[in-house]
Amino acid sequence: MNAIRNFFDFNIGRCPRCMKIAFASALGAWAIYLAARTVWPEIPILALALPLVLSALWLAHVAAYSGRVIALLCTEYRPVSASTSRNSAEASELSRRSLLSVMVLAAGVIATGTIWFPGRASAAGSPCGEGHTCPDDAPNCCSRSLHKCCNGNWACSTTGKCFTSHSDARAACGSGEVWACS
Repeated sequence: MNAIRNFFDFNIGRCPRCMKIAFASALGAWAIYLAARTVWPEIPILALALPLVLSALWLAHVAAYSGRVIALLCTEYRPVSASTSRNSAEASELSRRSLLSVMVLAAGVIATGTIWFPGRASAAGSPCGEGHTCPDDAPNCCSRSLHKCCNGNWACSTTGKCFTSHSDARAACGSGEVWACS
C-alpha cells in the first residue's frame, strides 16, 4: 500500500509538462466527443470513458499540486494567533483575511502550473527531470524541464533566483511567473 502511495505522490501533480499534457488531452477528448455527438447523436455511452478518464487524470494532478501549493502558502501567510491579538474577534477577522489571500494566491499559482500553456509550471520533487537530481544544498525542484533546483520554496522564472517566501519572490519577479517548489 505504501508503494502505491509513494508512486502517486511522486508522479501526480509534480511534472509541469505532464500536468499541461493531461489538461490538453482532456480538452481534446471532450472536443472530439462533442464533435462525434453532433455527427452521431446516438453515440454509445462508452464513448464518454476517454474524456472522463483524462479529465480525472488532470483533476488528480490539480488536486495534488494544489495541496502542495496551499500548504506552502498557508505556512508562510499563517495568521496572527488569538493569544497575541487583543481579542478573539480580531484574530478571527485576520484569519479570514489571510485565508482569502492565500486562496487567491494559490489559485493563480495553480492555474499557471496546470493550465497556462506558454509559461512553465513549478512542480516539486527531489528528482528534477530526466536523469537529474537536486543536490543537498538546493533540494527542491522548481522546473524539471530546466533542471532548476532551489534551496527555498519559491523561484522566479525570469531571474532564476530562489526565495524562501512567496512575497519576496513576487516582489523580485515583477511580471514573471513565480514557481512553487517543495
